[in-house]
Amino acid sequence: MTDIVARLEASLDLPELPDAARKNARELFESLSRPVIVAVLGPPGSGKSALINLFLKDRLLPDALSANVIEIVPAEDFAAEVSYADGRLEAAERDELSDVQDADHVHIAAPNAVLRDMVLIEASACGSKVGLKDAISYASERADIILWCTQTFDDSEKSLWKDIDPQKKDHGFLLLTKADKMARKRKLAQALAALTGVAQEDFSGLLPIATLQALKALD
Repeated sequence: MTDIVARLEASLDLPELPDAARKNARELFESLSRPVIVAVLGPPGSGKSALINLFLKDRLLPDALSANVIEIVPAEDFAAEVSYADGRLEAAERDELSDVQDADHVHIAAPNAVLRDMVLIEASACGSKVGLKDAISYASERADIILWCTQTFDDSEKSLWKDIDPQKKDHGFLLLTKADKMARKRKLAQALAALTGVAQEDFSGLLPIATLQALKALD
C-alpha cells in the first residue's frame, strides 16, 4: 500500500495528466494517506460503545460515558478533551471518562494499534434520541465507512438512515449487535431473517456481532 500511495503522489505532477484526472487522483491520494474514518451509528442502547471497545480490544469507553459525539484518534499518549453545549472545555483522564455526562463532544487520543489505520466516531446523542439526527449527520459526513448497530432497524432508524448522503450509504454496513444475547433467547434466526432484506436493499452487507460474549473476553 505504501508503494502504491508513493507512486500515486508522484503521478500528480505529470504534465500530461488532465485536470479532471489530477483532481480525482489527488482525492484518492488524500484518502489513502490518512486513517480510515469509521462512523459507528445507531439508536441509543444498540451496542455502539461495546462494538468500539471490541475493535480496540480494550474497554476504553465506559458504559456511563454520555456524549452527543465521541471521536477517537491515534496518539502516542492518552489525552481526552470534553466540550459541553454551554461552551465549557475540560480535560479528562482515562479513569475520569465514566464521570463525563451529557457532553457535546468527547475527543479521545489513545495509543492503540488499531488506531494506526482507523479513526472512530460514535454518534451517541447522550444515550437518548434527542439530538441523534444532528450527531449522526456529523459522524456520517466525515465517514469513509458507516457501521449501523441495531437489533430491529425499526421505522425511527429507517428515518435517520434515509437522510444520510447516498454516496456514504454505499459504504454502509448493518450490524446486528448483541447477537449472542438473541441466540440465547432463540431469536437470532428470526432477527437475521427480518434484517436480510433491509441489508440487501440499503446496505452493503449484514453482520451479526456477538457483542456481550466478546466483551467478557476483555475482562
